[in-house]
Amino acid sequence: MVWIVLGAIIFTSFISGILGMAGGMILIGVLSILLPVTSAMILHGVTQMGSNGFRAYLLKEHIKFRVLPTYILGAIVGFGIFSALGFVPSKGLVLIAVGLFPFLTILTRKSIPFNIMKSKNSFACGIIVTAAQILAGASGPILDVFFIKSSLNRHEIIATKAITQTIGHLIKLIYYGQILYYSTSEQLEVPYLLFPAAVACAFTGTRGGKVVLDRLSELQFQRYSRIVIALIGCLYILKGLVMSP
Repeated sequence: MVWIVLGAIIFTSFISGILGMAGGMILIGVLSILLPVTSAMILHGVTQMGSNGFRAYLLKEHIKFRVLPTYILGAIVGFGIFSALGFVPSKGLVLIAVGLFPFLTILTRKSIPFNIMKSKNSFACGIIVTAAQILAGASGPILDVFFIKSSLNRHEIIATKAITQTIGHLIKLIYYGQILYYSTSEQLEVPYLLFPAAVACAFTGTRGGKVVLDRLSELQFQRYSRIVIALIGCLYILKGLVMSP
């Protein structure tokens, strides 16, 4: 199992390094099948913090930092709501939710005028993306809705998404960490040495993805993003329906 997980981390970090999303969706699907939900969320959170944090570092000059204060405030609100509920989703629900996100993005990107550069929109983004992270473990397509109407180029989009995703995965890690800490029936079913290995693999995949990103045109970037997340969405909805009771 360990080698499957590490291989999946390199591959998915490579995909995210190119598209700024989709990799996390693939990885949470793989981990949700192999591990209990809480353990999958914790390993995913650590890995994606490494992947997104390193991507944010590589593209730091392109980050739009002015969206962060209101985004973080919204994320704290979202975290507070779910902490009060103490909700842990089933494996089937995780996969179905991840699979639906790309299609929700397609349906809403033209009808809802979200723009991450507006303060009220970045606050709403913090709440919604945090909810998606806790519910499904990944939120790339939902986050993408808030960038469609912005005037940012592909490097600015990926850099700013990377820093917001790093924050989102940190909050998810805290949320599921506290559930694991206070639970009397669950334990972490991941070897501790897997965590540093996972982060190292995330760094490797992310650096490779950036090389490909630099060679893509804006048109290619938009086209490949839509195709990849739609395919992933279909696969996960089918898998989630099979796993649901």
